Amino acid sequence: MISSLKNYFRKVNIYDCDPYLTPEQRDHENRSNIIATRIFLIILIITLVIFILAFQLSYQTTIVTISNPTQEQFENLPFTAYCPCSHISISYNQFTSINVRFHQVCSSDFISDRWIQSIFTGSNTTYFYITDFRTYGSAAFQALASFCRLSKTNAFQSITLFNQLSLISPEILTQPVFQLQIDASIKQFQLTTPNEFRAQLNLVQEMTTHSKLQSALQTNYDLYYYALNTRQFVPERGALGYFPSNGNSCYCISDFNCKGLSKIYNIYGEATQLIGNSNSKILMRINGFQASCLPVSAILLSTLECFYNQTCLNQLISFFSTNEKFLAMEFSEQSRFTINSAVQMLVNELMIEEWMTNISYNKYFQQCAPNLCTYTKNEKYSFTFILTKIISLFGGFTLVLGFFIQLIVKFIRRLPRTEPITCNIINVELWFCKARFYLFYVLIANSRYNIIIASIDRYFASSRNALHRQWSSTKIALRVIICNTIFWCLMYIQVIVVYVLSNNTCQPQSGVYGIFFSIYISIDSGVLPIFLMLIFGLLTANNVRQTGRRISPTTQNSNDRSVRSNRISKKDSQLHKMLVNQIILFIFLNIPNPCYFVYHSLTINVLKSPLRSTIESFINNMTYVPLYLGFALTFINFVVSSKIFRREFLVSFKQKYFVGHCNS
Repeated sequence: MISSLKNYFRKVNIYDCDPYLTPEQRDHENRSNIIATRIFLIILIITLVIFILAFQLSYQTTIVTISNPTQEQFENLPFTAYCPCSHISISYNQFTSINVRFHQVCSSDFISDRWIQSIFTGSNTTYFYITDFRTYGSAAFQALASFCRLSKTNAFQSITLFNQLSLISPEILTQPVFQLQIDASIKQFQLTTPNEFRAQLNLVQEMTTHSKLQSALQTNYDLYYYALNTRQFVPERGALGYFPSNGNSCYCISDFNCKGLSKIYNIYGEATQLIGNSNSKILMRINGFQASCLPVSAILLSTLECFYNQTCLNQLISFFSTNEKFLAMEFSEQSRFTINSAVQMLVNELMIEEWMTNISYNKYFQQCAPNLCTYTKNEKYSFTFILTKIISLFGGFTLVLGFFIQLIVKFIRRLPRTEPITCNIINVELWFCKARFYLFYVLIANSRYNIIIASIDRYFASSRNALHRQWSSTKIALRVIICNTIFWCLMYIQVIVVYVLSNNTCQPQSGVYGIFFSIYISIDSGVLPIFLMLIFGLLTANNVRQTGRRISPTTQNSNDRSVRSNRISKKDSQLHKMLVNQIILFIFLNIPNPCYFVYHSLTINVLKSPLRSTIESFINNMTYVPLYLGFALTFINFVVSSKIFRREFLVSFKQKYFVGHCNS
C-alpha cells in the first residue's frame, strides 16, 4: 500500500503532453511536467499554509447595527457604541424632578399672623425701652415671614426655569456619564440660586443703609424737637447706638447692623424709650435674639435658640397680654443648620433645609429614543469564511501559477534544437503563443479603457452639478485605474486556456468558441469603446457649451478695468481639446481591427482558397498597424493640441537635460 502511494506521488502529473511530439520529445516533456507538478504542489501547499495562518492570526472588523435598541440592549453594548438620539434637545423636566424642604421655621407658628398679632403691642410699642423685645419683636417676625415667602417664591421660580432648560444630547449617554453630567448641572443650579437671591438682598440692604431711612419704631434714629426759643421748635433726629457685650460701640448712622442683646425690661413710659433709672430691672434675657437698628437687621442677626425651648418660649409669651398657646420647634440632628445658626445663614441658603432631586435614566432613554446603534467588533475569521476565501482566491491563482511554472520548467529543461532556428517562435512554441496574445490583449484593453476612463473623468469635471464634480478626483481615478487593470488581467485568462497552435498558426480553438471570441473581440475592441467615447465626448462638449453660456457680460470694476466672471479655465479648455482630439484619433484608428473580426466571424465556416486566406491574413496583420499607431500618436496629439502642454514639456526637458548637463 505504501509502495503504491509512493509510486503514485512520484509519477503524479497534472499537465497534458502534446500528442504531436516524437516519443523522445514526449518522454522529455512528460518528465518536465512531473517536475512542474511537484513544484506546483509545493508552492501551492506553502501558499495555502501562509493564507491560512494570515487569516487565522488576523482579525476582521465588522460593523454591527442594532435597530431601535432597548435600554437593556444598550447597556450590554460596548463602550464604543454610537447611538444617535432621535431627539437631540431634551428638557430637564422630562427626566428630572427637583423639590425642596424648607426650614421648619417657615412652617411653624412663628411666621403666622396669630403669633405676630400676639406679640404686637400696638400704640404702646415706642413706650418700651429701645432694646426691649416688645419694641420690635412683632416687626422682626413679620420680616422673618417675608423672608420665608420670598425664599419659597424664588426657589420655585428657579426650579421652573431650570426645568425649562434643555440637555443637548446628539448621542445617548451611558448611565454613569449621564448621572455625573446631570448631578453637576443640578449642583451648579443649587449653588447659583441662593447666590442670586443673596445678591439681591445685599443690594436692598445697601440701599437702605445709604438712604438713612427713619424707622417708625425709632430704633435707628431718635426724633425730638429742639427749642430755639419759647416760641420756636426745630425737629431734630439723633443716631442711636448699640453696645454689644464685647464693650464696643456701634452707631446706626454708619452701620445698620449694629446689635445688642434683646431683653425684657420693667421700663415703660413715653419718656423711657432711651432712658433708664436706678429702678430699671431686666426681667428676661432672650437667648440668641438681638436688637438692631432695623427690625429686619435684628431678625437677620438673631438666632432662634429660644424658640427651640418651650420653657423660654412660655416665659417670653407671658409678657404679652394674650391667651394663645404656642409650641416650640423641635431640633433635628439631620438638619443642615444648628440651633445657634443665625437667621442670616438660613436666608443665605434660601431657608432651604434639603434639596430633593430625582433623576430618571429610564425617562431620559425614552426621550432620547435612539433609532439605531452601531459599533465595531474585532474577531477572528471563522473557518467557513477562511475556506470560502481560499476557494475563491485559489481558483484563478492555481490556473496562473500552473501556467507560469510549466513555462519556466520547460524553458529551463528545453531540448537542444536539431532543426534550423526560425524567427517565427509564436507559431512554434505554444507557451509563447499564449503568453504573447495574453499580454497583447491585456495591455491593449488596459490602455484603451484608460482613455475611456479619462473621457468619463472630463465629463464629471466639466459638469455643472457639484455632486458630479466630486467624482473627478485623483483618489477615485487611481482606484478606477487599478480596478481596470485587475479586471482585464482576469478577463483575458481565457486566452491562456483556449489559444492553440493549429497549422502553424496561433489562434483560438475552432468551432463555437472561435465564433464567440471573434464577436467578443469586435465588441470589446471596437463597438463598445467607440460607443463610450462618442457618448462621453458629446456629454463633455455639451457641459463645456453650457458652462460657456453661463459667462456673465463684461462689467467695469472700480479701476475701470473689464472683468468677466465665471470664465472657463484656460487649462481646462485645453484639456477638453486634447481629449476630443484623442477620441477622434482613437475612433479612426480602432475601426479597422474590429471590422475585420466581424468579417472573420461571419466567414469562419466558409471554405477559402489559399490566395484568399493569404490576403485575409495580410489584411488582419495590417489592421494592427493603426491600432499600435494610435498609442504611438498620443504624445504627438498632445503636443499639437495644447500650447500649455508644449510649454510645460519644453520647460521640463530643459531643466532635466540642459540644467543637469551644465551642473555636471
